[in-house]
Amino acid sequence: MRDDFEVAECDEQTQPLFDHLHAQQLFSASVFSVRPSTALLATVDEFISYWQIKRDQSKRGIVDVRLEEAQ
Repeated sequence: MRDDFEVAECDEQTQPLFDHLHAQQLFSASVFSVRPSTALLATVDEFISYWQIKRDQSKRGIVDVRLEEAQ
């Protein structure tokens, strides 16, 4: 997410995606978001690569959604 992202600015239908427990209950999915300024590693790509590996060393599915501003 952009560093200036605010969940409160999302519509009611979208907001549950950003609450981990609600997303699990409503969509049967573990949904996490990260902002570049809060990534624990140097880049967002490194963050995604790190979290993609599960404890058993298999890879979890990660979806990277990037929206472009309309011009």
